[in-house]
Amino acid sequence: MNFKDMKKNATYVADSNSRHSAGACSLQIVNSESNGKRLKLSSALFKNLGEPTAVGVFLAVKTVCIYPDSEGITLSKGHIIYNGDLVKKVAEELKLDFSVRTSISLPAVLDTDEEEGITFAVIKK
Repeated sequence: MNFKDMKKNATYVADSNSRHSAGACSLQIVNSESNGKRLKLSSALFKNLGEPTAVGVFLAVKTVCIYPDSEGITLSKGHIIYNGDLVKKVAEELKLDFSVRTSISLPAVLDTDEEEGITFAVIKK
């Protein structure tokens, strides 16, 4: 499936114990009442997406796609998206269980749509 087809069939979102691997592309989802709700792009993922200042996020069947989008959600320092509603939607779409932990890190697979000229990350559980 290419980026265009995936985006066409997706829901656009505008507005575990964590395992860290140096150099790995991943997305950390934090869902904590006391420490906040946020998504954090790993440094490797951030760099591979071209170090964007903002990203677009859309949800498809059990999939999250993140791509550079100057009109999307602004990334805070540390490649972080502070957005409780987005965390809730991502957790629901990926069926993540936060009952015994506050954060889960998932691998991100990079792909490039040559026709659109865009590199994007695909995150699945």
